[in-house]
Amino acid sequence: MLSKVIAFVYDEKRKPETIVFAKSAIKELSKYKDTTVKENPDDFYKGIDAVIVYGGDGLLLHTANRIAKFEIPIIGVNYGRVGYLCKIEPITSDSHLMAIYDIVDDIDDNKLMIDNRTRISAEINGKYVTDALNEISIGGINRTVYLRITNKYINELNLKAIGDGIIFSTRTGSTAYNINAGGSVLLDENVFSVVANNSIFQSDKLPVNTKSLITSSETTFNINLMNKNKENVPFLVADGQRTIKLDRDDIITIRKSKYSTKFIQLH
Repeated sequence: MLSKVIAFVYDEKRKPETIVFAKSAIKELSKYKDTTVKENPDDFYKGIDAVIVYGGDGLLLHTANRIAKFEIPIIGVNYGRVGYLCKIEPITSDSHLMAIYDIVDDIDDNKLMIDNRTRISAEINGKYVTDALNEISIGGINRTVYLRITNKYINELNLKAIGDGIIFSTRTGSTAYNINAGGSVLLDENVFSVVANNSIFQSDKLPVNTKSLITSSETTFNINLMNKNKENVPFLVADGQRTIKLDRDDIITIRKSKYSTKFIQLH
């Protein structure tokens, strides 16, 4: 039986109620089947077998983005208001511990069930800047943005978006910011949703009232900013957590990430 490394992540400042359950699980798991436990690690690395997050979807998203390049399997214990992405309910200490023991057993038996979720990435002027699990948006508060979006694979589609901004969403993110902005719920991992967020699309190939599109996840979008006033230049925001200030001459490229997020599935 090989040694396993399990990382536990919790936020004792924002979610103090997680401390007791997390500490209890860490103590018990440290004695279970030659398991090494990492508690709130500063850095992640290949060789960690699983990450268990105690919190809500916000902390799970944050952690999933931290571990993206290592593609470490992840699961959440739900202490959030919604916890849509967190699959373990902390009803009692014993019940959530049994779920964690099952995960360790599946790692031992090479039977861990994984749901691979597509991620989306952004480049600015040809340089990679960020990845997201839910969505990448371009826009800003109290700014009217002017974006030209081109893609040679969709019938030479040339779009202009004028308004608050635009959202590029994965299947995972389609039930979050995307749906609130008028986008569709995605049931297929191989598509993206593109939504004009309080904006209008202009194109000679689309009806004048078009607010959203669904495209292949293999689509690459090139976005040019057309804001005349430098003070109105928008921001690029990834998963609502990372904000990048854009410059007027920037060219933004949005495409499928080379990484995926691996959600652990329970029996």
